Amino acid sequence: MQDILLKAVRRMESKGAQFCDAKAQTVRTIGVQSINGDIRQLLQRNTGGVCLRAWIDGRWGYGTVTSFDEYDIMASAEAAVRNAIGSPKGKFRLEPDVIVKSLRPDVKVHPDDVDLEEKITAVLDVDKAQETEKVLNRIGSYAEEIKDNVIVNSVGSRIDWQEVRTRFGAMSIASEGPRLERYYDGPSGTAGYELIRDLDIERMGREVAEEAVKTLKAVRPPSGKLTVISDPMMSGLLAHEAMGHPSEAD
Repeated sequence: MQDILLKAVRRMESKGAQFCDAKAQTVRTIGVQSINGDIRQLLQRNTGGVCLRAWIDGRWGYGTVTSFDEYDIMASAEAAVRNAIGSPKGKFRLEPDVIVKSLRPDVKVHPDDVDLEEKITAVLDVDKAQETEKVLNRIGSYAEEIKDNVIVNSVGSRIDWQEVRTRFGAMSIASEGPRLERYYDGPSGTAGYELIRDLDIERMGREVAEEAVKTLKAVRPPSGKLTVISDPMMSGLLAHEAMGHPSEAD
């Protein structure tokens, strides 16, 4: 893939780009979900594409393609240059460093080295551990995302790296009369499968179920305008969700 990206960079330079780069990314995901002891979702998906940027007299032009076909990438490279053409925009100068690196994820157990059967078993185990009186539905889930990235540019940089994220969760839905409550917990982060192997899965599932049942007795807080004391982490989360996403229009 680096060879094709390099050809795309040379194509953009030949069309007038003063600086340009090309980045390719593939994303591999696996997701497993169980409900009440039955596997309800098992998916494996691969996606990816290429993004190209061209710089001409202070203006950026972009091109993207959700294909790794060389012809499509070259066409997108030419589109990036066309999108950068226009009246000069200020007297900006780019002075990028040349970086040549190959970076591997800092994980103890790579998800690729773990059989799918082990991942399914872990989901079923955390599902079963939630089995208790008043828990109506038990849910176990596992997800992994592996991103392979490579970027090259016109000053000679060549960088490739991999990102690994894993997530494991349990959710209990408890019922008492007409009232339904749920509780969810589980680790997630930029880590490998050690995130799951280091867990006490039975304890995690049991505690999630216990919290869901406890929530059935929770008293609803008063409504209206109130003075509250908010944890800094929660304040940041609320600001991010309530103002960040709307301002990003995503």
